[in-house]
Amino acid sequence: QAAGPNGGHKLCVVNTHILADKEANEVKLWQVHLMLQQLEVLHLKDNPLLVCGDFNSTPDSAVYEYLVQGVLRREHVDLQKIKTDPCGLL
Repeated sequence: QAAGPNGGHKLCVVNTHILADKEANEVKLWQVHLMLQQLEVLHLKDNPLLVCGDFNSTPDSAVYEYLVQGVLRREHVDLQKIKTDPCGLL
């Protein structure tokens, strides 16, 4: 475990609120993608990380799949209406 400056344990907590619009899956994915990119920049390799918030997504959503798996299946139903892929996720 990572030790804090006074000998305690470190824990990085990230909180987010993802757009609630059911029709804006590309925006939700973009928001999650940016969050994950920022977490990579922070180099938290040895520190525990807790990501929480209102993801406005269900376990069957592309957002959830991306968060849990780190990749997206092109055939995911949430992606059928997306015409462009500005983040290069697909």
